[in-house]
Amino acid sequence: MDGTSPGETPLNRGLDTPDHLGRSYERSNLSMRRRLTLDENDHFSGTRGPTQYTQYGKTPNVIRRIRAARSDIGDMGRELYMQPEDIRRLPYLLDGRIEEVQNRFSAFLREFRLEDYVGIITPTDNDYELLDNRVRFGSHWNTLYYGLKMMLYIDSHFSNASDSNVISSTLKRRFEVNMLHIQSFDCVLYTLLVKYPADCVGELDRVLVSFFDELTTEYLSETGVVIDQDQVQWTPRVRLFGKPDPDYASLLGPRDIDTLVCLKGIVVRCSDVIPEMTMAAFRCLGQMKSGINTLERCTQESYDYVIQGEVNEPTSCAKCKNRNCFELWHNMCCFASKQLIKIIELPQSSSESPQSVIVYAYDDLIDNATPGDRVEVTGIFKTSPIRVNPRMRTCHAIYRTFINALHIRLEESSRNKMACVPRSLGPTDSGLSFSQEIINTILHLSKSPNIYDLLVKSFAPSIQGHEDIKRGLLCQLFGASVDKNSRMRSQINVLLCGDPSTSKSQMLRYVHMLAPRGVYTSGKGSSQVGLTAYVRKDVETHEYVLESGAVVLSDGGICCIDEFDKMDDFAKSILHEVMEQQTVTIAKAGIVATLNARTAILASANPINSRYDKSKAVVENINLAPSLFSRFDLIYLVLDCIEPSVDKAIAKRLCNSFAGTDDENPPIDAVTLSRYISFARAHCNPYLTPESRQIIVSEYLKLRVSEGYTSKLPCATARQLEGLIRLSQALAKMKLSPRVTASDAREAARLMKATTFQSLIDPISGKIDFDQLATGLTAAASKRSEQLCDEILSAISFITTAEPFATLESIYDRCKGAYRARGEYLERRLLLDAVDKLLADNKIARHLNGYKAL
Repeated sequence: MDGTSPGETPLNRGLDTPDHLGRSYERSNLSMRRRLTLDENDHFSGTRGPTQYTQYGKTPNVIRRIRAARSDIGDMGRELYMQPEDIRRLPYLLDGRIEEVQNRFSAFLREFRLEDYVGIITPTDNDYELLDNRVRFGSHWNTLYYGLKMMLYIDSHFSNASDSNVISSTLKRRFEVNMLHIQSFDCVLYTLLVKYPADCVGELDRVLVSFFDELTTEYLSETGVVIDQDQVQWTPRVRLFGKPDPDYASLLGPRDIDTLVCLKGIVVRCSDVIPEMTMAAFRCLGQMKSGINTLERCTQESYDYVIQGEVNEPTSCAKCKNRNCFELWHNMCCFASKQLIKIIELPQSSSESPQSVIVYAYDDLIDNATPGDRVEVTGIFKTSPIRVNPRMRTCHAIYRTFINALHIRLEESSRNKMACVPRSLGPTDSGLSFSQEIINTILHLSKSPNIYDLLVKSFAPSIQGHEDIKRGLLCQLFGASVDKNSRMRSQINVLLCGDPSTSKSQMLRYVHMLAPRGVYTSGKGSSQVGLTAYVRKDVETHEYVLESGAVVLSDGGICCIDEFDKMDDFAKSILHEVMEQQTVTIAKAGIVATLNARTAILASANPINSRYDKSKAVVENINLAPSLFSRFDLIYLVLDCIEPSVDKAIAKRLCNSFAGTDDENPPIDAVTLSRYISFARAHCNPYLTPESRQIIVSEYLKLRVSEGYTSKLPCATARQLEGLIRLSQALAKMKLSPRVTASDAREAARLMKATTFQSLIDPISGKIDFDQLATGLTAAASKRSEQLCDEILSAISFITTAEPFATLESIYDRCKGAYRARGEYLERRLLLDAVDKLLADNKIARHLNGYKAL
């Protein structure tokens, strides 16, 4: 920063000169004003002996001070604690307009009123909730937006003070400032913040601390709270968010380096906390003479700031005159906490191919996001060189880019973005806040006597019919009660299978839009590692790390998989653990881990031959393993049948939609529906009443044994019982009821009978056949397979009486003749399957010239 001459223009990037606003600045005076001299007996100078701090086991004040510096704005966050010789090593950004930034931001805090920008700024629910607190304070700050916000900030922190009147430093330090407000109030200040964030944010903190001290004094005098302000060990920090002009990772270039950017994306990886050195401590290992023949160890100490990743190790000791005698004193070094967060741009961004971005979070922003979260990151776009060898200083000419996060705000899906107020998260926050007005609307809606029907009519109103499917998908969105002490999953898995062009994919899209979190993927483009997790080398540490896949990113939400039948067998096999145990186990590259995958699976599948064959069972039409079928709570068979009334309604709806005259007026709009679902998932956990338990047990026993089943074996299993419980709890959640009623239990049983059990009807016998979920074949198909095996054995025995071996063609001709005599047709595929079964059972043997019975 001091590398320019006094006559040089201090602004060499962005704005042309500091004089275009009619003000001039003397660079040297401003530079000296910014440098804070620490009177600590010329601390950590390389020309002195041991200091009193380390000699008696204490920490030097310079170390204690540097720990309070901001790390998210890089080296500039420690400028106020540096000596002039260290400041010269800092990158030159902005110096001549620092006082202007302070004055403009101070005016913004003291003069901004939201009412002055009606029609320019659309107030959010958070704004309304903030303005509703005006009556709490009687000062003139009530008329100012950020004055009132600071008073509430002070009140929330001092009200949490302990009896000893000591404010904990672990409380939130962030004070959020909306950049849309700054742009509306002062465009020049907004431009300076965007172009020179690293230089300006520290000055904003100084203004905010002064503002905080002023209002704290007034707050204490108004409320009568007695707290010694010297005991307050924290100060607020400015957190900028809401940049009006969002950025895209694919469009960021060299001109954006060291500027403020705002990106939206999905978190795919969060690393452990990484210690980053901010000040290096060295001690001398040399010896010097203390007498004629006596040597004593030199105790010289040296402290040096780490600037732009560079550590200047002392080459010689001024006390003992030895060279290359210093070693790093790791336990006296100062470190900042850092976390690597990798995000991928949202699919709806302008880029055709979503780009990934590395974000570094510091201090209270650590652990604010988890893999799968949709976030808006506001930070400084930075670069760092890539070393040819980590042990050498030689660097490539190509730099890698990253973002130092100043603010992380959680966002949900497009509907939830409107439904709930997105806000920054702390370690214990749920990420969704509801204003009192929204809560009152939701509670009033839940008291409607026909709320169940209203929700069904409001779900996917553009799709005609399919009422039972909508009921099942609503149950999946609401989910069952969450019991941390139970191993039962609370997620409901749903499968939609049937003919093409029956709105299956549109159903998935609508659920994905309403779901609190989740990933939408296609079976053909999904691999095993893409669904679960994969191992890669970390860029910085060069260690193997895990990166989450679709089901792990959907933890706590819904993973929508279209074209489920097109997925390869390896990818399908991994879903067995996910759909029942709700975990993903990885053992690769020396990493053995179990990841949470508490996600509901919503899948759609098409028939093998594109058109559903009604003469075959569902397991014969859909290319899925029987074990996967059994893990779905609801299986919907969606067929394209000829129904004139339904076809006419669909045709009218489509024509009106293309003509732009389709008036969709659902009883509950999409925003309110999303709010309702989010609120129910977060605050409602209904329990089973004795009456509902009795009905569930009774319905389960009816499902176990019934005259309508083809097999005498038990049909419904414990999975169906758990499914009944989950569906009952989800139906109770729709009413925000704290308990599951008898009507909920009966409706859950009706849904399961109308969907899963009806889809398992054997087309030959017309009865429900549960054996197909265990064996992959219906009872009738199993019987036909056994009869064909007997026919093959009989044919081989007959042929081998005249020939040594029976060829496949001769076996097929004889069996086909026997079937033709009964008026039936034998497919060659069935014959081959039966031969393979006999070979596996060791009933026949294959030879070079044919087959022979054993």
